[in-house]
Amino acid sequence: MNYFVISSFFTAGSSIILGAFVLSQKPKDKANLVWFLTTVAVFINWFSLGMIGVSGDGGQALFWQRILYIGTILIPVFFFHFCVIVLKKDEGKIKDLLKGGYVLSVLFIILSFTNLFIVKVADRTFFGYWPVQTGSLYFVFLAYFLFYVAYPIILLKISEKRTSGVYQKQIEYIYYAALIGFVGGATNFLLDFNLSIYPIGNFFVTFYVVFITYAILKHHLFSPKIIVTEMLTFSIWIFLLMRVLLADTVKDQLIDGGLLILLIISGILLIKSVIREVRQREEIEALANRLKSVNSILGHDVKAVLGKNLGLFSEMKEGTFGLISEGLSSMIQRLSNDTGKVLAMIMTILESGHEIKLNVTEFDFKTTVLEVISNLSPDTKEKGLTVNSIIDETQDYKILADQNQLTVHVIQNLIENAINYTPKGFIEVRLTKSSPMSILLAVKDSGVGITNEDKLKLFKEGGHGTDSIKVNVHSTGYGLFIAKKIVDSHGGKIWAESEGKDKGSTFFVELPVKGLSVIKTSSSETNKLL
Repeated sequence: MNYFVISSFFTAGSSIILGAFVLSQKPKDKANLVWFLTTVAVFINWFSLGMIGVSGDGGQALFWQRILYIGTILIPVFFFHFCVIVLKKDEGKIKDLLKGGYVLSVLFIILSFTNLFIVKVADRTFFGYWPVQTGSLYFVFLAYFLFYVAYPIILLKISEKRTSGVYQKQIEYIYYAALIGFVGGATNFLLDFNLSIYPIGNFFVTFYVVFITYAILKHHLFSPKIIVTEMLTFSIWIFLLMRVLLADTVKDQLIDGGLLILLIISGILLIKSVIREVRQREEIEALANRLKSVNSILGHDVKAVLGKNLGLFSEMKEGTFGLISEGLSSMIQRLSNDTGKVLAMIMTILESGHEIKLNVTEFDFKTTVLEVISNLSPDTKEKGLTVNSIIDETQDYKILADQNQLTVHVIQNLIENAINYTPKGFIEVRLTKSSPMSILLAVKDSGVGITNEDKLKLFKEGGHGTDSIKVNVHSTGYGLFIAKKIVDSHGGKIWAESEGKDKGSTFFVELPVKGLSVIKTSSSETNKLL
């Protein structure tokens, strides 16, 4: 079997497989359907071409030559229809040309089985049997073929210059693919005029099908990962298809055919899974870009406005703009508190996405805890909660760590949570040394407690408890997440214990007196990015 026959079967197999793949993506899409019909016509044409090459006598070769022309007649009109859909030009003169093309194709197919097309075939060296005498209608057919191929290519070129973005890229692919494919395929016509020139263009027809297939599909399918997966899968399919066509026995054909069907099914599933993965990654990247934009707005504009409002409320309460009544002062204080909470929520969310920078200094952890309790006493009094601090005064609680981060995001966050999630009862803050080199902070409350289901969500980004939002409407779900990041960065541990819903909870923080960042750096390095 020569390369002419092999290239014909290869083109036939790759065309129908790629066409079926496109149709499977969006079966109801009109462009996909017409492109599939185009690949069916390509399959008929090139499969018949291969069969002509292996025909044993003139009668058999003439039969396949006439079957070949069914595909050859349909290819241009299907391609023209496909371009009309892609370019959205299905109206007016072009619509009439499309209808006329289909009418002519039907007439040509009927007449192709008469001597008006092919009169005689003969053995032509390595090409096998080939037409040596054509009928009077043959040149009319050539004019039809040339027009319905050249006209859509011209339309593609014009449209490609007038569009932009992904749509322009799709049109560009179709244009160049059609140019290469039809010029390559047209080299077969040279044999009809007794020009024994090897039709090297056969090999370019496969590229025509492949490139237009990609152009039909969405732009993200040009991902190298998808291309490699598809080309590997298609190569296996085509290899097995050729084995089926060239098998010596029916048994071999059945075995190879069954294997081909299994690999087509598994290959389609594989390609779809890769496409799904690429789509998800692109969606995540798009979402990340949107979040980056939102964070920029929150971090600059919203933060600035809320900060100014807090300053303004403070000045109003202090009488900068004149004396105010006690009732108005109370309202201003409430507005100030709410604005402060919203600002704190925004800052918490923004900081959750940042890498933690530790500014390590030595400070008294006990003093810091007592200051936080004192600062939050108005909130505990407002809710009527009892706060007990139990500290072993015989111990030294000096620690090398980032005082600001531990104060705001760990100590204050845990005590505020205890206040927010304890409708009534008590809060107990216990501080002790768990070992000579570590301290242990425990914040216990008699509040809503933690269910086993909610324990799985604690310390995770956006991890709300099932009913937590009902108790604390200002909860962002990021507080404990950031607290854990900071504790971890110090080489410590944070965890929670609870007997269940409405049975209170206790949060523990264990920290080394010399933070992990200090242990891992030289004595001169006091700042470390974790």
